[in-house]
Amino acid sequence: MLFSMYDPLHIRYARGELMVQSGTYAAGIALIVSGIVQESYASDHDGDHEATEILGPGDLIGFEVLLDGPHALHQTTARALTSVRLAFLERSTLQRALCEDSAIRNYVLMRLSTRVLSLKASLARAHAPLGSRLLWLLLELGKKSGQEISGDRMTLPPEIDRRVIADLLDVSTRRLSRIWKDLVVCGKQGKTPQIALSRLRTGASGATE
Repeated sequence: MLFSMYDPLHIRYARGELMVQSGTYAAGIALIVSGIVQESYASDHDGDHEATEILGPGDLIGFEVLLDGPHALHQTTARALTSVRLAFLERSTLQRALCEDSAIRNYVLMRLSTRVLSLKASLARAHAPLGSRLLWLLLELGKKSGQEISGDRMTLPPEIDRRVIADLLDVSTRRLSRIWKDLVVCGKQGKTPQIALSRLRTGASGATE
């Protein structure tokens, strides 16, 4: 593991648990070892518009420690969508690791640059039609969870149900159902539903607000 030489603190979060609250002190940086995380960023001061990122294994939480010295505050809120394991380096240990280990330094910088570009895309996507946002979200959830795509079908983690999807999109489950019913190939009781990617791209992408 990337941080293993620096004796990271191992932290576990249960599904739905708040991991990071915007405005709180950024004490260090965390590497996601397993699980899926929702990270939200308010794009205006009133918090009326949020950009959402889906994070998974290998992603980092807490980049703010790099920006504002000892007074850095989290600019995002992070919540566990599934059970999550983190490897956490507190501020002083992180600073030492960045000075001593070029692999860690390069990795953090690479992830930071990727996140900046991703955040810009998320801010633009926040105003896109519901179908377009659903398309992006499902593909991101599948990618971050490591779910294999078989033919034109993908399977979501069992913890990610329709209610979770609706919450992530900030819409009612009834509104989501108008699109969802056409995407689920098999969703029998007790079984994880599969999503038809062909329908997702042609149907959901054409859906409007």
